[in-house]
Amino acid sequence: MKHVRKNFLSNESGQIGVIFALSVLPLLALTSAAVDYSKITNERNQISNALDAAVLAAANNNAITLDAKDEYAATHFNANYDGGLQLALSSSVTSDSVRLVARGTHQMTFGSIVGIGDVPVEDSSAASLSSNNTICVLALSEDAPNSIAYDSDLEFKATNCSVHSNSTSASAINAELNIHKPIAKSFCAVGGVTGEVEPHSKGECRSVADPYENVVGATIETCKSEFSLHDMNDETVNDAGNGSSEDVSLPDQNPVKMGSLIYQLRELYDLQGLGTWRGPNNGTRAAIKAVQELSGDDMRQLLRAYDSYGENLNCRDNPLPACYGFNNPFLNTDPDLIPTKSMVADIFNISYGDLIPPPEDVPDMVLDGHVELIDGRFYSRNNADNQLVPVSANATGGGIVLTPGTYCGGLTIDGISVRFKTGDYVFKDGPLTFLNNSQATANLVTFGFTGIGATLNVEGGSNLTIKARTTGPRKGLAFMQIVDRDSAGNRTPTPGVNRIAGGGSVSMSGTAYFPEQSLLISGEDSSIGSNSSAVGLIANTLEFRGNRGSRVELDVDHVKAGIPPIEPRADDGVRLIE
Repeated sequence: MKHVRKNFLSNESGQIGVIFALSVLPLLALTSAAVDYSKITNERNQISNALDAAVLAAANNNAITLDAKDEYAATHFNANYDGGLQLALSSSVTSDSVRLVARGTHQMTFGSIVGIGDVPVEDSSAASLSSNNTICVLALSEDAPNSIAYDSDLEFKATNCSVHSNSTSASAINAELNIHKPIAKSFCAVGGVTGEVEPHSKGECRSVADPYENVVGATIETCKSEFSLHDMNDETVNDAGNGSSEDVSLPDQNPVKMGSLIYQLRELYDLQGLGTWRGPNNGTRAAIKAVQELSGDDMRQLLRAYDSYGENLNCRDNPLPACYGFNNPFLNTDPDLIPTKSMVADIFNISYGDLIPPPEDVPDMVLDGHVELIDGRFYSRNNADNQLVPVSANATGGGIVLTPGTYCGGLTIDGISVRFKTGDYVFKDGPLTFLNNSQATANLVTFGFTGIGATLNVEGGSNLTIKARTTGPRKGLAFMQIVDRDSAGNRTPTPGVNRIAGGGSVSMSGTAYFPEQSLLISGEDSSIGSNSSAVGLIANTLEFRGNRGSRVELDVDHVKAGIPPIEPRADDGVRLIE
């Protein structure tokens, strides 16, 4: 028995099995750990990728509310997560960022056997919305179609700034009718874009807040007395004859100004007899002027020549003796431009006979044919769409320095070398119009508009150079529609159209702000911003329209312009920050 026991104890066969039995548990634990580690790594990658996609999508979608971004992020996470864990999501959302956290637990395969507990899994990601890009064209209307419209043959370039519309209309930005593709740093509309723009418009835009909504306009003061009434035409008439063909001595110099003559001919001929809605076309005007400049005796001889020759004195193709012997202005004139005998007689009668008295208090701008007087109000048609544009009766010529204050009834600038001193100007119940190739400069000013008919009109090839205030509550604003209803005075906003038209140009450093009105830039060879370093255009709606050669070039280099930064900012992309 001892021998058997000794042999058994000394027998080493089967030790491998014992060793294996003793080591199987550690081996199982190591294998399980390797498998679980691989699964955890894969899960974490899946979670991280899904989190990144979710926060980028939620931060970039500004078409939804902040509250809705929580659910939006969770939906995107679930759509991109392919793992097998049960995860709890929590988020924090601001107007500029979205952060999302995913938490769960990975159950170890043999964890309970080998004493290893389940492993918690947690990851997070955050994205921030960048707003470094400047908006230089902003339409504030919430629902207007074509709130920003490009029409006809105008070239639009804003390569350093963005174009944005708050309108929910499917055609909030419309470039379908424009020959040239508008170019900007970016285009974005809450609604949609029709036509081609460069680059393509971004989607899911949020409405941009009005950056000047709380800016208070300048105080409305007592009306400036020097422009409470317009300047009148102070010309005299020499009643030296009655227009007869008798041999009487008449003055060598015509006593009636050309403007007065045109006005009275328009009254006689009801406009249509002179060629256009504004009176004579250029050729007819030149022919009338040729008659107007004749001496009295030569004009009488011209009438006699008409009697001999017929209704139209065509002395170029078939000259007759009646065409000579006096100063005949029509020897080399197109027959279609030669005034009729009756018109020459009227010119004679107006100049040397009984005048047709013009209405009282008619300014030179009407007598000169630049402005129409309709039902006691003044209008200009010097714009691309031939629409009547109200003009203030308060008119000033050139070579004048204007001072800050309240201009009741508006103001019409009709001359060159006009300078506005530094300060705040308020144009109340009437337009500010730059008429008839006028030229003006305004340094460190804000032009405010309030009341009925208070709009900006840059017409007829006029040029305005303006720089906004750099300090004070209205800094950065060159033009401002005053809409502060809580302040004293007439602050009730009124609709209207502000125009830069008919070849006019504005060299502007600052922002044109018309929150409840439209801004129309139109006309052949119109330009705005081509000589400006920093321009902002904010209106209820905006339209850019022009013939061949018309262009709009905008930039926002406020440092170069020496003014505060142009506002507001655009949502120009998102980036991961966590």
